[in-house]
Amino acid sequence: MRLQGVLSDFGAAEIFQLIAQQRKTGILEIDSDGRTLEVYFSDGHILRARPAESQPDAALAEFLIRTGATSEPDLAEAWQVQGDTLSSLPQVLLEQ
Repeated sequence: MRLQGVLSDFGAAEIFQLIAQQRKTGILEIDSDGRTLEVYFSDGHILRARPAESQPDAALAEFLIRTGATSEPDLAEAWQVQGDTLSSLPQVLLEQ
């Protein structure tokens, strides 16, 4: 399920408390002034937070495409699984 709203209508603490109380798993995206912060949760616990523009595995993905080790469609599927499961991209690719 995807929820969307204006964070200024709620306190950030309220959002984090709701996620923790309901033991949600997923990614909270916070947009402000054209920048996006992603906060990753698992069972209500914060796993990590990072700017959405940064993909730590992007260099690996480019290398795999350039060397022919994977295809664009397979990589797109891996990115989707990685986002859904919060697993690392290398782990997802190995499992595929």
